[in-house]
Amino acid sequence: MEHQHNSGKSIIIVIIILSIVFILELFGGLIFSSLSLISDSAHVFFDVFSLVLTYAALSIAKEKNPTKEMTYGYHRLEVFSAIINGVTLTGVSFIILYEAYHRLFETPEINAFYVMVIAIVGLIINIISALIIMSDKSYKIDINIKSAFLHLVGDSGASLAVVIGMIFIIYTGIRIIDPIVAILISILILFSATKVLLKTIKILLQKSPINVEKIIEEIKEIVHINDIEDVHFWQVCSYFIVGTANVITDLEKIEDTENIRRKIAEILKVKYNVQHITLQFETPEMSKLHKHQSDHKH
Repeated sequence: MEHQHNSGKSIIIVIIILSIVFILELFGGLIFSSLSLISDSAHVFFDVFSLVLTYAALSIAKEKNPTKEMTYGYHRLEVFSAIINGVTLTGVSFIILYEAYHRLFETPEINAFYVMVIAIVGLIINIISALIIMSDKSYKIDINIKSAFLHLVGDSGASLAVVIGMIFIIYTGIRIIDPIVAILISILILFSATKVLLKTIKILLQKSPINVEKIIEEIKEIVHINDIEDVHFWQVCSYFIVGTANVITDLEKIEDTENIRRKIAEILKVKYNVQHITLQFETPEMSKLHKHQSDHKH
């Protein structure tokens, strides 16, 4: 059961960089009374929080081998860390919305120029961090790495929005732009959190990550296979897909099914990235004795 993570070094680098951005934006927002900059710092903070959880989950999953009690190891920690990240992001977005609502009616003085300079620095660093994550191929596969990358893209957009907002304030003097930008950032945070939570919910509900009907049709084309039943695929984590199936053959002896097993395993591994498959074979006579189904009652 192979499951490899090579993302540790890039994650640590990004954590350090974003921690600096968080401190810079938080104190800049407090000193210069910019809610939009404070909102952006909150977004950055939870990106750092997410990455720390990600790194911890990846490290544990990599170091801890499967046992008789934990047959798939600790790879599911990835999903739980993503849930924590999604929930906390949702909470902070509502906090920002609440504060922004009140500032719409009473907006304090803002030093827009210095806020803009800090936001530009944050934008540059966010882009650099996103490029570092992109250099790691796993960002397209791992739910946490991908969510971290999406957050960095979101951070870049948020920083850009702050920059544009501050330019507008500098030239017009309309300070209400600051809480409006903060509201836009909070909506962005909420959108990111929703995507992460929906992905993790699908994994926890064991929704098949691949097209089961397509796989059944493809496997049934293999010589000596009459039918395939009781087919299930689910994810332990973003990397690790497992499955089970009952294969009915036209062979008279179970001992003769090894070649079929190898062909099925190869199709699932190469084309669909199924890491672990359990197959049960039946002869025509055996298949008449019972019908496979997974109906159950609570």
